[in-house]
Amino acid sequence: VKFSKTSDQIGTWLATTQNRRNSYFNYVLFIDANGNSYYDDGRTGFHGERPYYKQIMQGQEKVVTNPTIAKATGLVSTMIVKAAYNQNNEKVGMFVGVKNVKEIQDIVNSLKYGENGYAILVDGIGTVVACPDSKAQMELNLLTSNIPSLVEMKSIAQEMTNGKTGLKYINGMTGVGQELVVYTPVEYTSWSFGISIPKARIENTAKKMKPTNALLVGFIVYNCASRKWQEVILVYGLQVRIGVLARTRWSLAA
Repeated sequence: VKFSKTSDQIGTWLATTQNRRNSYFNYVLFIDANGNSYYDDGRTGFHGERPYYKQIMQGQEKVVTNPTIAKATGLVSTMIVKAAYNQNNEKVGMFVGVKNVKEIQDIVNSLKYGENGYAILVDGIGTVVACPDSKAQMELNLLTSNIPSLVEMKSIAQEMTNGKTGLKYINGMTGVGQELVVYTPVEYTSWSFGISIPKARIENTAKKMKPTNALLVGFIVYNCASRKWQEVILVYGLQVRIGVLARTRWSLAA
C-alpha cells in the first residue's frame, strides 16, 4: 500500500484501519514531524511536547516508553513508537501503538510462587508497575522510597534499572523473613521483571532433595525469572509485540 506523505492523508488512511488493528493495541496514532497527531478513530491532536516524539525526531528509531498517562484515555499506558519514512528516506514522523498498563499488571500479578512468593515489574526509573500491593503500583518508586523495609530493595532496584540480571537475598518485603529476589531485563524496554521467593521455601525444597540435587536449587531459582517471563510472553505477547514493532521500519511512499 502506498501513502501520500502529507500528514492529513496519512491520518485519513489510518482512520480506515481501526477494524483491522492488531488487538494487542488499545489504539494507534501517527505523529508527523511537526508534532501533529492523527488517531485511528479520526481524532487529531498535538504530541510535540512528548519526550518520545523528541527522541524519535532527534534520531532514535524506536522507543518503548515507561508507563505514562495517555492523552486520549487518561489511563496509565505504555507507548511503542517507531520512526516513519517516505520513499526518499526522509523521516516524516512516527507511528505509536498504545497499550493500557492494567492488562500488563493483571498478567504479572497472576503469577504465584507459593504462599508468599510474588512477581514484580519495575520501569526504567524505578517505579513499580506491577506487584501484589495494588496501592504501590505506579505510586511507589524503589529508588527514591524512604520506607525502612525497602532499604535493601533499593540496591536491587538500581541493578534492575541498569538492565542487569541477578539475584540477591534481602530481608523480606512481605515481612515473613528473608526472600530471594531474582531479576532480569525486559527486552526492547528499560523495564525489569523480577520474582521473590521466601528463603524458607527454598530451604524446605532443598531438604527434601538428595544432597547432589540440592546443589541445583540455586541454579533452578536463578533461571526461574527468565522462564516465568517467557510464560508471560506466551500468555500476553508483550515482549513479542514490542520486538515485532522494534524490527519494523515504517515507510510512507508518495
